[in-house]
Amino acid sequence: MTSEFDCPVVNGKLISKALTYTSFWNLGISNIAIPLNIKDDEILVRVKAVSINPIDILVQRLSIFFIGSYRKVYGGDFAGIVIKSGLKSGYVNGDSVYGYRLAPLSFNGTYSQYIIINPKKTIFCDKIPNGIIYEQAASLSCVGATGYGILKQGLTLNGTNKNISKDKDLKGLLKGKKIFISGAGTSVGSYALQFAKKYMNADKVVVTCAARSYNEIENLGADLIIDYTQGNFQTINELLEYVKINGKFDIIIDCVRNEIFLDYLDLILKDKTANGAYCQIYGSKSMKILTCSLFSIILPSFHSIKFKIFQMFGLLKHNFYIYKLHYDSTFGSVIKSMCKDDTLETPIDSIYRGWTDYDKAIQRVGSAKASGKAVCIL
Repeated sequence: MTSEFDCPVVNGKLISKALTYTSFWNLGISNIAIPLNIKDDEILVRVKAVSINPIDILVQRLSIFFIGSYRKVYGGDFAGIVIKSGLKSGYVNGDSVYGYRLAPLSFNGTYSQYIIINPKKTIFCDKIPNGIIYEQAASLSCVGATGYGILKQGLTLNGTNKNISKDKDLKGLLKGKKIFISGAGTSVGSYALQFAKKYMNADKVVVTCAARSYNEIENLGADLIIDYTQGNFQTINELLEYVKINGKFDIIIDCVRNEIFLDYLDLILKDKTANGAYCQIYGSKSMKILTCSLFSIILPSFHSIKFKIFQMFGLLKHNFYIYKLHYDSTFGSVIKSMCKDDTLETPIDSIYRGWTDYDKAIQRVGSAKASGKAVCIL
């Protein structure tokens, strides 16, 4: 049956091409059925681009056919165009949209020609700001929202954000603050750096990254860059030297779970009485997620267990938090504001043909060598 859609329509359903799996060993392209009848609060989106996140790889590695949906659809990030809109969805046909839906081990992944989204029941969904193309939009939702969310959590623990509404604009709230970001070369870290420096106006932002990312990270606003490939000993020494001259940090953002810094918090981070905050992104202990053991994915580290126990009994000298991405009503407006001011960079490492080179994109992300996002065009 022919139609205005670029895929077959059978019995009122789109036969959409998608990247699917049933278990950890059988990822591949197959056809799935997407209903044309949508609810009033839903939108049908023709996906133009997606990006690969580490969590996509981790979820598939942990998958087995009898857990969750039998056939599971890969991915969470998406950017595309609204083909059909419900009356109460807040969108109209032709809107360009982007977002992130976390639906692990389910049929509701986003690596598909067509997807149905309920904008109010997903982590993030919004219209694409002017000046952003589909590939850029697909690259930023998950990592951008995580970088923003973990900074917001740091502000809350730091006492800056305790007495304001959750919908309050955070612009300028890091004025006078010193921030340390471990792993600014990661996608999350690069966005955390931009939000801290360009939007929240942090006084100083010190970061770690590899030498290959130095120029990019400097352009994003870092005041001091420490090359972590020199080893932990040299990294700590440079950090201690900075603190000796400039004073301790107000907030530490750990994007790579390098827990060596936990042993030096007394020396580099303000204590709880001064609202010092340490925020770590939840995830695998290893950044090489394609080859690390499943135990490093599933089991928490000794340090995190110890700190959680200390926190439970009120024994920590610092505010400590492990951050998991969740919905935030202010994220979309921040992106629009930075796009309007032309202050937002969307680091993209590589772009792939989504139906033939998805394995290369996954390998690139899983190797921990990407400097920015791996995007797939559908």
